[in-house]
Amino acid sequence: MLFRITSAFAVAAFASLCLTACQPAPVEKTVEAPVAAAPAIPALGTFTTPAKITAITDAGYPMFVVTAQFQDRATAVELLLNAEDVELGGADRESFVGRDVTLTYEVVAENNLFDLKDGDLSLVPEAPAHAPHWKTVSGVLSGAERSTGGDLPDLIAVTDAAGVKTEFEYFVTPQIVAANGKQVTAWYSPGVQQLVKAMRAPRSAANDIEPTNAPPPTPALTPLPDPAPKKTP
Repeated sequence: MLFRITSAFAVAAFASLCLTACQPAPVEKTVEAPVAAAPAIPALGTFTTPAKITAITDAGYPMFVVTAQFQDRATAVELLLNAEDVELGGADRESFVGRDVTLTYEVVAENNLFDLKDGDLSLVPEAPAHAPHWKTVSGVLSGAERSTGGDLPDLIAVTDAAGVKTEFEYFVTPQIVAANGKQVTAWYSPGVQQLVKAMRAPRSAANDIEPTNAPPPTPALTPLPDPAPKKTP
């Protein structure tokens, strides 16, 4: 009886050992680096909203950067203002800083060009490291016949084999001019521009009420008729 009990324990121990040996080895979990996601694109269109203007900075005439605080956003918003295409109601641009205004702005789609290559040669100085969410397009470069001569970027395009044209606003350099009409590859990210179209500051009560110490208005004088000529005897 003792032998049988001992044998039973031995069989159980052997079976447990076999089960343990048959289990797969634990797999070491690897931590994947987070992949940067493409930024969300706001809705396109024209919007009017109350805002407080906190700063207006020069971005190369005629462009200025307007920093505004919207009531429905926790962080400040930066918008572009074209001094030659904005309605300010005759007010000086700097007079809006620090004031509550009614702001009208337009959100338009644009493609942000980060790199442009002619073969293995990058035509963008100090191009940033490529991000996973960037898009690419390969095709013929057009619109870069001459270097940008003004303060605003030119419109260039890359047309792929299917005839689809992808446009970019960019300052054209001599290196880009040399690649005009050639096959290039562009790395870009779809985005938007927020452009100020109008700013109006509400009139204060002091501007609507006549001062109490102002002198009364001078009444209009009615001219007297000319005296009738005297009759001679």
